[in-house]
Amino acid sequence: MTVETEDHFGPIDFFVIEFPNGEPSPGGFQQLLALVDSGHIRLLDLELVRKSGDSVERLEAGSFNDEAVSAFAGASASLLDDEDLDLLAEDLDDGALAAVVVFEELSILSVIKAWEAEGAELVSDGHLTPFELEEALDATESE
Repeated sequence: MTVETEDHFGPIDFFVIEFPNGEPSPGGFQQLLALVDSGHIRLLDLELVRKSGDSVERLEAGSFNDEAVSAFAGASASLLDDEDLDLLAEDLDDGALAAVVVFEELSILSVIKAWEAEGAELVSDGHLTPFELEEALDATESE
């Protein structure tokens, strides 16, 4: 499902997943690869980092023995600088390994393209975190 658009990006998002035992588990990497291969998302950056004390070390996906993880060798685009990674690492346990995944959601672009073909115009877009959604839902329950 590849959708080509000339002047739009899909929603761009990121998440950080921590592997407390210091080793990546392959299941999520297999699913991530399936999403990329199917055209549902475009992987913009994948950073593997290990926290040690107050420092954060970048690791190359190809340095891991697991085939699912090493499939992402070269996927690091360094969109996040060291300051970004230091900030993200504040939430990690010492010795933990984390994957930082930055991706573009492509599936919604076909919806936008169809509306624009009928004369509509995209005037704004945004992002809502799961935490913001949870707060909004909690607020509606108390009313």
